[in-house]
Amino acid sequence: MTVGGRKTYKLYPVGAAAARFTVQVGVASILDIPCATCPHLLECGAGGFYDPSTCALLELWLRREAARLRQTQQAQQAQQAG
Repeated sequence: MTVGGRKTYKLYPVGAAAARFTVQVGVASILDIPCATCPHLLECGAGGFYDPSTCALLELWLRREAARLRQTQQAQQAQQAG
């Protein structure tokens, strides 16, 4: 999708991950998203050679963000319990 002349992607959790939690992304967490510095950004798109759904760097970033979110939630639960 293009918004304001720029390629824009909306990421959705799928499968079991979608049922477990929601991801709230703030500016601080997206500063290190690999898309921001990707040399192939202008060539990236669904179904193309560079496709966000198959990008290993984007998947790694998403996994790190999910792990960070899990840690935050666990810390909050421990604080509430203790």
